[in-house]
Amino acid sequence: MWLRLLVLVFASALALGQSSASKPVGGQVEGTVVSAINGQLVPRAMVMVRKGSKDAPATLGRADDNAHFVIDHLEPGSYVISAAKQGYFTDEHKLGQQATLDLTAGGQVKDIVVRLMPLGVITGRVVDEANDPIHGAEVRLLAVEYYRGRESMHLVGAATSDDRGEYRIFDVRPGSYFLLVEHNLNKEWRKATGTLPPKGSWLDVIHPLIFYPASTDVLQAQKMTVNAGDMLNADFALFPVQAVSIQGRVVNGMTNRPISHPSVTAYWGESTSMMARIAEISDDGREFEVRGLGPGTYTLQTKFTDDNESFSDERVVEIGSQGMKNLVIAGLPDFEITGHVRMENARYGAFTPSVEFASVGPKIGSIFRVGTNRPDYRFAGKLHPGDHYKVNVPNLPQDFYLKSVRVAGREVPNTEVSIGGRNSEIDLLLSPAGGHIEGTTLNDKHEPVSSSYVFLVPDFSDKINADLIRPTRSDLKGKFVIRGVPPGNYKLFAFEDVELNEMLNQPELLKNYDQSSQSVKVEEAGKYTVELKPVATTQ
Repeated sequence: MWLRLLVLVFASALALGQSSASKPVGGQVEGTVVSAINGQLVPRAMVMVRKGSKDAPATLGRADDNAHFVIDHLEPGSYVISAAKQGYFTDEHKLGQQATLDLTAGGQVKDIVVRLMPLGVITGRVVDEANDPIHGAEVRLLAVEYYRGRESMHLVGAATSDDRGEYRIFDVRPGSYFLLVEHNLNKEWRKATGTLPPKGSWLDVIHPLIFYPASTDVLQAQKMTVNAGDMLNADFALFPVQAVSIQGRVVNGMTNRPISHPSVTAYWGESTSMMARIAEISDDGREFEVRGLGPGTYTLQTKFTDDNESFSDERVVEIGSQGMKNLVIAGLPDFEITGHVRMENARYGAFTPSVEFASVGPKIGSIFRVGTNRPDYRFAGKLHPGDHYKVNVPNLPQDFYLKSVRVAGREVPNTEVSIGGRNSEIDLLLSPAGGHIEGTTLNDKHEPVSSSYVFLVPDFSDKINADLIRPTRSDLKGKFVIRGVPPGNYKLFAFEDVELNEMLNQPELLKNYDQSSQSVKVEEAGKYTVELKPVATTQ
């Protein structure tokens, strides 16, 4: 009897345990992962459930062989569900690729559909003038990048051709790209023979860089448009040309003394991001030569140390069919600068300003900040002579603005600060009398439009200076405020939705919406109230 009772108790407990295990603990979501292009199932994708922002910790799951997933143990709240798998990506800027839902305590949400975009693939073959495969050619996928209106190219994908001359670049996001192939014949000669062909001989040839489809000039190159899931083919044929070289020496720009064994690198184009060739140094260490180049534009960069001080120089040169000889590169050190921040008709109070320098031109993107010292609010730092900088005093209080910039006693625009000698003095004048613009973004029914982007742009007749654009965003009631505006003529643009960085980095796009802008003339201490109708972008 006792044995029978024990068996009954054990069976009841087991049944209860199985019943409990079959019920989800906490909230549960269930769904399927599919391709956003054709709706096909995407099995074995990782699934991420985040509560709140995209930076919140994720609860992970995995779709099965049928692309079906179940995730439980979820607390009540609002969730964003996304997925990831090799060969796919999620475009966070497009609706429908991430699922959003509200989950109640112990609730279950089914039939969630999470969409993934398939990435593209570019394949092709690289051959020589005899249609023989070229092994070791480097094929690079380049995206055009804009920073404050200045264009540059950066690497987003690369591959090396195999013994059949074939290459494959995968995981390419949709977009427009340049495709470039480079084959370093000098490298191949050294690898095979340990030396280089005699200069000027019929063997001293190179394969110039080729942009797709068949151009050595980026201005003649065609962009490749890659759509989601594309499988594109791009073949290259490389033809040799006579190699040229750059010969010269490096000197200390302060003393004109020759530098022994300097470091010199030649980059293709007007930046230091593409194709590097390291210079060879003569036996006596006084001369450099960069071999294996084709005619074109190159950026030369040198760095060296002299008398325990660091020197550098960067310059762009144009090389013809005869190459270049007797080039002199003069390196200079960073020079000490001192400065003073003054207030016009105001006291500093609790505000202690800092000064920010951002390099512009070839070295764009380099930013450094120096603090000021009480009680005279002076600062010190280093700038490279000849380089150009934008100077700014960030986080100014209320309606303050940077009224004037003086370098060595001469007033200059804050975007064109440059020094030519040691111990240059930079004086910055702050004024509390900046303009004050308040406004509301409204639709056709005169209803507030929340979260609209508003751009204050100096009036332009030709080129828009991206460094002077002031962006802001309207609140839930459509209200926005722009303070500390320097006197001048401006245009106000408002957008329902826009990629902020894209608009700031490609300011010429604003010209497409000039007819929808509103002009405002700002005077010192002026206060202005405006109403703007946000427009929808066509990007």
